[in-house]
Parts: sequence; C-alpha cells; structure tokens
Amino acid sequence: METAIIRKTLTLIPAGIVAVFGFTFLLFWLLERRRRHLAILSSACLLFTLGACTQILHLPPGVNANAVVSAVFYSGSVLLTAAALLRRYERPLPAVAYLAALGLIVIAIAYFSYVHSDLTLRIYIQNVSYGVIFTYAALRLRHLARGRGVDRLLFWILLLLGLHFLPRTLLTLGLAAPRGLGSGPINLP
Repeated sequence: METAIIRKTLTLIPAGIVAVFGFTFLLFWLLERRRRHLAILSSACLLFTLGACTQILHLPPGVNANAVVSAVFYSGSVLLTAAALLRRYERPLPAVAYLAALGLIVIAIAYFSYVHSDLTLRIYIQNVSYGVIFTYAALRLRHLARGRGVDRLLFWILLLLGLHFLPRTLLTLGLAAPRGLGSGPINLP
C-alpha cells in the first residue's frame, strides 16, 4: 500500500513542476500586464497540470469519462501553448479556430471512448492533433528561423516538438498496434 502511494506521488511530480512554471508565468504577467501571452502560457500550464492529475488520480473514475476529461485539459493546454506563442510574435489566430480544434479533438475522443471504444485510435487522434497544432504554429512563426538566436531556438524547438509526435506514436504503439484495447486512460502527453 505504501509503495503504491509513493509511486502515485512520484508520477505527480512532473505535473507539479509544470504547475510551478504556470505560477511563474502568472507572476511575470502580473508584473507586465501588456504581455498577455504570459497569462495564456500560465493557463496552458494549469490545464496540463489538471490533465495529468485527472489521469493519474483517475478523476473522474471510469475509463471513458477519464479519457474525455483528460483530453479536454491536455488539448486545451496544447492549444493555449500554441496561442501564447503566436500571440507573442503577433501572429494570433481567431479564438474560434482554437475552439473548433478543441471541439473536434474532444468529439473524436468521446466517440472512440463511448461509441467505438478504441484506445489506439484515441492515442493516434491526440498525438497527431498535437503534432499538427505545434507544427502549424511553427510554420506560422517560420520567420523566427532567421531572427535572433533565442527566436531561432524557439522556432526549432517548436517545430521539433510538433514533428516528434508521429515517431512518438509509432514507437509507443508500434507499426501494427492492436486495435480496441479500450482499457485504462490514455498515457499522454
């Protein structure tokens, strides 16, 4: 019993670290209110932390409900991260684009949770969606590749982050992953 508590506590550490980053972004935003991207990044960190906690603590209970709720938080986090970076460099998208993307991802996750339970497809949906979101953001910010050193670094990190989701999915599931696993929440991101 004690080992299980220690193990669960250790799995919460990355979420705690992301929460610290979120509070740091919030503090910086409170000092510089005109830098709205910091508030958005803070919100992205909060959503990631909530996603990880719901998944690790199995809240809400039940595989399907947990998959959908954690997908809302994780997907919101990814979208807000992209939104913050795009806003920082004055290339924002309309809010409706982010809401539409969130809606499509969550509807797909709900469908493959409740209607046609398929863990493999849920993993593919989330990973491919997140890869597309980050890669698209990087492409919108491609001018940074010719900018200052820190901007070039951010561009390449964002692009590699987006592109890593495909091999990550293939390495996690394999090329011929079994279909319809349907047990347990998705282990993302």
